[in-house]
Amino acid sequence: MTASHAPLLTRPRVAALALATLCACTSWSQNIKGQELSYRGAWACAQPGCDAKGMTRSTRGTTRGTLKIQEVKLDPKAAVVFTSAAPFSTLKAELVDCKGKANAVPEDRILKPGSHGVGTKAEQESWVVMVDRELGAGLALGGDCDTWLVRATAGWDDGRTFTLDVGLTIR
Repeated sequence: MTASHAPLLTRPRVAALALATLCACTSWSQNIKGQELSYRGAWACAQPGCDAKGMTRSTRGTTRGTLKIQEVKLDPKAAVVFTSAAPFSTLKAELVDCKGKANAVPEDRILKPGSHGVGTKAEQESWVVMVDRELGAGLALGGDCDTWLVRATAGWDDGRTFTLDVGLTIR
């Protein structure tokens, strides 16, 4: 066989195609199982110093590409609510500024379903990440850097994880 009649699918191409198919199927399998993190919204105090039950949902926000950004007042804190079709066993989060600097969210500020009073029954059955200015210490805020990201990573018992970024514009 001459070089011009060489098969289109050479071994490296077959291997690359197999790898791409495997990755796509793995992602599809995770999606089918409901192992994706969903964002339910952000809540904040309308009056200074309220508790979780006194928080109201932020109705002001925007979207940049696929990033949802809510406007919140940190007076004294805001709650960012996450859920999934398939219940996850762990949630880790970090607060990230526009320069890429990040602060890990301590475990005591990540509240499991049923352990907080934020929102309606649907939100109360979800996980909450509590954000305040103390958590953002050392992060840029103001001017061109008016939005922090809450980067949440859910983990399932089978070892799979899913990460979702949500933006908070601080008023």
